[in-house]
Amino acid sequence: MTKSKNRFLYLALVFFLGIIAILVGDGYLGLYDTLKLRPGESYDQVFEADYWQSEFNYAYFGDGDSVTGTYTIDNRGFSNYAEHLTITVERNQQVISELLAVDFTVDAFGVMEFNFTFATATLAPADGDTPLEYTLIIRHGELERRVIFSVSRLSVPPKVITGG
Repeated sequence: MTKSKNRFLYLALVFFLGIIAILVGDGYLGLYDTLKLRPGESYDQVFEADYWQSEFNYAYFGDGDSVTGTYTIDNRGFSNYAEHLTITVERNQQVISELLAVDFTVDAFGVMEFNFTFATATLAPADGDTPLEYTLIIRHGELERRVIFSVSRLSVPPKVITGG
């Protein structure tokens, strides 16, 4: 009788460990990418792995900003990931600027960062107060990421802190 009780305990333990293994494999393993954009001396605009699932990936820049970008690929898999990476800026489905084109290999459970910079002044100048919209496109393998950004000539007034 005691053997059958232990058998069910061991069977429950095996099922529990199997569920934990599935959750770790499904939630942790895979290829994750993050994009950080910093216009001038402003704050980072971060697009993380979960953010790519949303329909609207949008960033805002001022005319004349120098935008520094960092694209990070985090390979959480058991094999190396080797592809060709291209980062371009498009307007009306026409390539305006190719920011980066490089072949790369990310080791198993490794991380690789790619840095690029572009100036919004080199893009078509914004007319009047109407902001122009561009698309930053990142491609590697079968993966394509898009971030729509607008360039406006209107500046955001600085925040004034007064004592009170």
